[in-house]
Amino acid sequence: MIQYVRVDFRLVHGQVIHSWLKSTDSNTIYILDDDLMSEPYKMKMFRICVPPFVKLEMYSVDQGIQKLLEHKDDRKYRCLVLLRDIMPCLKVCNALHLNTFNIGETIYASDKKRIANSVYVSEQDIHAMNEYLMNDCTIDIRQVSDSRKSVYSKRKLFTYE
Repeated sequence: MIQYVRVDFRLVHGQVIHSWLKSTDSNTIYILDDDLMSEPYKMKMFRICVPPFVKLEMYSVDQGIQKLLEHKDDRKYRCLVLLRDIMPCLKVCNALHLNTFNIGETIYASDKKRIANSVYVSEQDIHAMNEYLMNDCTIDIRQVSDSRKSVYSKRKLFTYE
């Protein structure tokens, strides 16, 4: 059962372990990232970072969607789903009919605009997120679970200025 979906280019780090796992009551972390599958060293480092009482699963985006569909109603798996980028996250949310996700931090690039503290998006991201929001979905932006969140919906769309 999916508890929460989060975009954060760092994937597993202190905020995830100490804040997000607890606030979402998750016992399993799913990292869905195509590039990570070809980086065994990073995968090993993530396994070291996760406490022993938390199960860690790492898949490509498409494999992750299939695995999450298999465990969709299984209450034994309370999953925090982590993705590095917005477009793969939207793919997951659309495939699994999820109506919300969180953006924590995204990577800066010269072709991206800053829309919040540590959140940089492309025009393509903005268009895709607004399309998602028009389906009665929400996106919240915040770095830690107990901080104030900025919530976007079809009443409050993203702009690219």
